[in-house]
Parts: sequence; structure tokens; C-alpha cells
Amino acid sequence: MYKGKKKHGSYEPISRAVPLELQTKSLASFVIAFILLGLLFYISYYIWDILFYILLSMFIAGLAFQSLSKPNGKVLSKSKDPAIFEFVNGVAANMKMRNIDKIILTPDTNIGIIGIFEHKLLLGIAAIDALPKEYLYAILFHEFAHFKGWDNIIGSLLIRINLSLKAIIAIVSRLTIIGLIIGLFLAVFNAIYSLIILFYSRQREFLADYIAAGFVGGKSFGRALEYYSKFSNEFNIKANAILNYYFSQKLAPNNIYETARKSRVNFDDDTKKRIDESIRKSNERTSLLSTHPALKSRLERIALVQGAIMQFPEGTCRDMFSDFEAYEEELTRINYNSMSIKLKQKNETHPKT
Repeated sequence: MYKGKKKHGSYEPISRAVPLELQTKSLASFVIAFILLGLLFYISYYIWDILFYILLSMFIAGLAFQSLSKPNGKVLSKSKDPAIFEFVNGVAANMKMRNIDKIILTPDTNIGIIGIFEHKLLLGIAAIDALPKEYLYAILFHEFAHFKGWDNIIGSLLIRINLSLKAIIAIVSRLTIIGLIIGLFLAVFNAIYSLIILFYSRQREFLADYIAAGFVGGKSFGRALEYYSKFSNEFNIKANAILNYYFSQKLAPNNIYETARKSRVNFDDDTKKRIDESIRKSNERTSLLSTHPALKSRLERIALVQGAIMQFPEGTCRDMFSDFEAYEEELTRINYNSMSIKLKQKNETHPKT
């Protein structure tokens, strides 16, 4: 049990000990995933050593390709946007961790961490526009907990192996009858492997929730998580409706985020009911194919956790950026370019659909 007091510029979290069951599930699923990979390579070598070398080469090539891929977004400059770096690195200092190396604004609502040698924070600009500083502050403790648990390395590796397997299956299955047989075997293996790593991913989310709650408190983190989840669901539904409108007109908005803020998207009653029901179900339970647990389960687990930090930053997140509207317009263009959509721009940014 940690004491809730500030020490040398950082906070020692107050929290319940992370449940042993949760730690055991996380470790067990991690070990099983690598045992399965070992069995795969052993079986392939036992059947035909050339098959082993082909699989190994394709794995290495796939992992290398994914490591070189970069997220779509805008890399921020410390000199141009010092406030957001100071804000983020303040969380790092509280957790006794190294400063973030890069902050990347992305054109969606996702907030996450990536990077092995460099620690990179992804901030979805749509969410940043909606979140108060207090909520982003709480969520960042969760994201830095992933760094602390090496999820940026271990979790990322497991998922990249999964993606490499899918690519191998797609290639091999097209090559002769033997290739099809091998592809079917790999598909069955990958289905089992996918379930294991997705289960592992959900346990890591629970663990990061506990760590974040130990700093900011379970109720404070829960409010931030609930608000962020609700906004993300609603924004994605609204943005899709707006995009459909512009696509039908063969036009593109200058600023999709401003359009979403000012637009009135009207759905019929049946559609509204389906949307509400979909959000409710996603909050109450999760599927086997989800990387994240159900929101309700996450909130219940950390509700009673006490935090060490009693004072939270005030204000809106967009105020920490030098020119937030310019970033929105740039990310709107990046988003359209990434979808290979070349449409005429339109200055009217709030259609009624």
C-alpha cells in the first residue's frame, strides 16, 4: 500500500493492491501466447524445415514493415506548443517516468501511446477539443501506466505478430493446394492466438486503470473515462453522417471538427434507438474480439480506489495549443489524403443532415 503524499516532485499513489487474480490472468495469457508461437515454429520445423525458414522470414519482414509505419497525424513542436508538453510531462514527473519524446495529434478521438526507443503520445484532436484539462489529466495517468508496464513493447509485439500472421495467411493461401492447406492451418492457429492476446490486452487495461486510479482516484478517473467514451461514440456516429453528406455532394469540409461542432444531425427515432442500444451494449459488455473491457466493468473495479492527487488542472485542452483551429484544418486534409479522397473544398462547415 502506497502513501498518498508528494515526494521529490512526484506523487506516491494511494490504491488498493492490484488483485492477484488480475495479475495472474495477465501473466498466464502472456506466457500462453509465447508458448503457442514456440509450438507453431516447432511444428513447422518438424514438418518441413524449409517451411520453418519461410515462416520465420515472413515474420521478420512483417514486423520490420510494421515498425517502420508511422501514424497519420501532426508531430508537435516543443517550441511552438510548450504548454501541452509541460502538461503531459507533468504527469510523467508525478509517475517518476521520463518525459515524452513526441506528441502526435491524430485526426480521430483516440488517445494512446506507442514507441520503443522513443515514447510517443497520440492525441486524437476530436477528443482534445471536447475534454476539459481535468479529464485529459486523469486519462494520461492511464496511458503512462501502459509505458510503466512495458505495454508499448510487449503488447505491441503481440499485436504485430498477429498482423504478420494475417498477412502470411493471405499470401500463402493463394499459392497452390499445399499453400491453401498451410493457410488453413495458420488461420486456425491465428484464431486461437488472437483470442489469447485480446484477453491479455483487456487485463492490461484493467491494470492501467488501477494505476491511474491510485493517482487521481477511482471516481475521478471513472468520470473522465465515461465522458471520453461517450463523446467518442457520439462523435464517430455524427462524423460518419457528416462525411456521408459531403461525399454525396462530392465536397470536403475545410474543418471536419468545426463542422461536427456546429452541425445538427437528425436521425429518425428507430435509428436513435439503435444507436443508444449499441452504446449501451458496448458499455455493459465486451466481445471476445475487443482489446478493451466493457466500460461498466472497468468503472466498477476502480470505484473505491483512493487517489493521492486532490487538485486538478482547470480549463479546456484546446487552450494549450498555439493555433488549434489551424491544426484541425491540417488534420482534416491529412484524414482525406489518407483515404485517397480528392474532393473540392467547401467553406460552408455546418450542413444539416
